[in-house]
Amino acid sequence: MKCLLVLDNKEVCMNENVYKDLFDKKFDEVEIIYTRYENGFIRKIRRIKIIGNFLTHFIRFAISLLYALKIYIKRSDVIISFNPIVGIFLGLLNLKKRKIIISGFLFEPKSSLYYHIRIFITNKALNRIDKVICYSKNEVALYNNLFIKNRKFVFRHYGSNFCREAKYTNKSLPTEYIFSGGGSNRDYDTLIKGYTLSKQVIPLLIATQAWKINLKDTNFIILDDVVNETFSFVLLNSKGLILSLKDSNISAGHMVMLQAMKLGIPIIINDIPSVRDYVNEEHVEFFQSKNIEQLAALIDSYFSSDIAKIRVRKSMKYYYENFTFDKLVERVANL
Repeated sequence: MKCLLVLDNKEVCMNENVYKDLFDKKFDEVEIIYTRYENGFIRKIRRIKIIGNFLTHFIRFAISLLYALKIYIKRSDVIISFNPIVGIFLGLLNLKKRKIIISGFLFEPKSSLYYHIRIFITNKALNRIDKVICYSKNEVALYNNLFIKNRKFVFRHYGSNFCREAKYTNKSLPTEYIFSGGGSNRDYDTLIKGYTLSKQVIPLLIATQAWKINLKDTNFIILDDVVNETFSFVLLNSKGLILSLKDSNISAGHMVMLQAMKLGIPIIINDIPSVRDYVNEEHVEFFQSKNIEQLAALIDSYFSSDIAKIRVRKSMKYYYENFTFDKLVERVANL
């Protein structure tokens, strides 16, 4: 039997032999295929106000379809795709009824028409897919209810090597700053109000699309040109990470959180189920969602505390034991 293993370039750090070894025990032949989405053009499109997100999604869907077509014509018995969009297109194409497993499935409600079109297309694809891995426990029940005929969802912890690192040189960074970033399911309103209420004099640097946040306060710096390969550099040089997330049933914030754990950065994050799937009070400092006063108090006290130093050591060890991409591949292989 031949297995095609579809990996995303941003997730992988030259451990191809490790991944092949994990699947060689189960298959006669394993071929690894890489997908890539980040380039200068897409990054420019993403920064366009209002329509930037729509255009970025449209381009990525088109690229995913092309990847799926190229992958499907290859000889294989099993396809395991860590790129979920490519996996959905492979399901639509799967007339030969090959075994397909996809990892990293995420389904967010959008505008009404778009949402129902996506429901219809995804259901068609899932009828020809064997197993779907999502990265939070609550998503299993959510998706099994949403896609009634397709009870194929399972939970496995996410993992990434976060290996593409380069120095950020586009602008001069402050000597000292606290960091936040990301675009999916962020509650920047609570973050900004909490930071404004705090007594912090060093700036809060937020890496996200500039049009999402309208700020003129000099104590906030918005950087919309921090990309995958420079994100680690900006995060590493911060005093600490604050993640204020929407209280949602879907995965949120764990990618940036795990990256901070790897780098040894203290973390303040709101207490939601998808975060609790990965960490507890031994690793991070929690605040209650939308509790601006509690967040402000923690911003003033936590990052320089002894408890933060203890948690950083524990969380770094915990990351390497559980949340590398090698561990994720191993979890999928054990399915």
